[in-house]
Amino acid sequence: MTSASSKVTYLGGASGAVNGFYYGYCTWWVAHKRYVPWRGNAAQWWWNARPFGLSEGSAPRVGAIMVMGVGPWSPEGHVAYVEEVRPDGSFVVSEMNWGRWGVVDLRTITSLKGVLGFIY
Repeated sequence: MTSASSKVTYLGGASGAVNGFYYGYCTWWVAHKRYVPWRGNAAQWWWNARPFGLSEGSAPRVGAIMVMGVGPWSPEGHVAYVEEVRPDGSFVVSEMNWGRWGVVDLRTITSLKGVLGFIY
């Protein structure tokens, strides 16, 4: 695991409308939480955001998309939705397919290691 996690809480499956991504993957979950006008694997999202007029940055914000690059945890990268930013600098993301395919979890992130950045 490239980003440190102090706690993972598995919530179970989710349902929702078709959004251009395959159910069960992190991309489906984030596109379920927020409109995403592009397609592609998670690692491609970082480079897709700017041409669609979205800004990027290095700090988590509630409602932002966290983008992780390709690594041993995923050959296609990983994306998650920032739910909460805490005063100590840690933040909570909701995500799908982190350790369990098709399952949504809440994870507390305490390190930005492996994170490409955030899409606002």
